[in-house]
Amino acid sequence: MPVIGHTLCGALVKTLTYNNLPLDATNGPMKSFDSSNNKVTVESVDATLIDITVPIDTYPYKIHAEFAAYPDTTHASVSVADATGVISFGNECLTPVFSETTQTSNIVDSYTDSIKTFTLVPFTISPVNCNIEYSCVAV
Repeated sequence: MPVIGHTLCGALVKTLTYNNLPLDATNGPMKSFDSSNNKVTVESVDATLIDITVPIDTYPYKIHAEFAAYPDTTHASVSVADATGVISFGNECLTPVFSETTQTSNIVDSYTDSIKTFTLVPFTISPVNCNIEYSCVAV
């Protein structure tokens, strides 16, 4: 039975990769890594990670663990461990929540051809990074 929590062989180094690159703020959508419970949080506003025609896209990741004092590049006989999985990116903008706002207008003349100016009070949307496209239609 393995001994959990021992320090006989020294500290472990955990390397995270995403699309064969280090998973970090530069090369991947990593937000944080909590090494005490081995929890990786990923988040991105990069729309290219999502195919807008499907609700979720997945991308592979790998966590490689080896002893700091005995890296597998120089100590091939020392045990290492790999864990793999997928990161799923959902497109929250496929199901946004709109909140309407009260529109006020002081336009009273509806019968002449003079230009009418209307100031839109923007709607609110959740999540906030989703875009709203407005258009005007003469009635």
